[in-house]
Amino acid sequence: MKFNLIIGLLLSVFFSTAFAAESRAIPKSNHDVLSWLRMPADKFGCFLEKEFGYKDKKFNCALKNYANTGGPCKNTSSYYEGPKFPERLAQRVHPLLKSIELEWEHGELRSVNFVFNRKVDERDIRSAFGLPAGKPFSPNIMTIDIQDCSKQSNCLTLQGFDHMGAGEAGCGEDVGK
Repeated sequence: MKFNLIIGLLLSVFFSTAFAAESRAIPKSNHDVLSWLRMPADKFGCFLEKEFGYKDKKFNCALKNYANTGGPCKNTSSYYEGPKFPERLAQRVHPLLKSIELEWEHGELRSVNFVFNRKVDERDIRSAFGLPAGKPFSPNIMTIDIQDCSKQSNCLTLQGFDHMGAGEAGCGEDVGK
């Protein structure tokens, strides 16, 4: 009887420690990533140059009076243009990041996808990136989503506004011309 009690106690301590290890505190992000959403492409390019020393060919601090001339139906390559976030710099935003993917529309940052290099507990991600607990979010944020993006890692996706592409705009056969 005493033996079963001791074994039960040891198993309970083991399992509570094992599951607690899944949720271990991670460092805070080095940047206010929530402020990135809806940022104009030229301003974000200048931010990349000043903050990370990365100078995009087009979107950098030398670009003046940028106006996006694209649309969801015509000149679509311009509509979706904006700087990319170099993979080699992702860990300067947070040490557990593998990459950062940016999506642009009409000259503004529509969404950011942060891909972690391993599974990270959702509570730890929320704490490390200063994510609000619930709605309402600040005006530049539409959604915040944390989910598995592979068996080995998860992703944090921040969305500033809905996608408005050719299908949503009813472009018909005029797309890209």
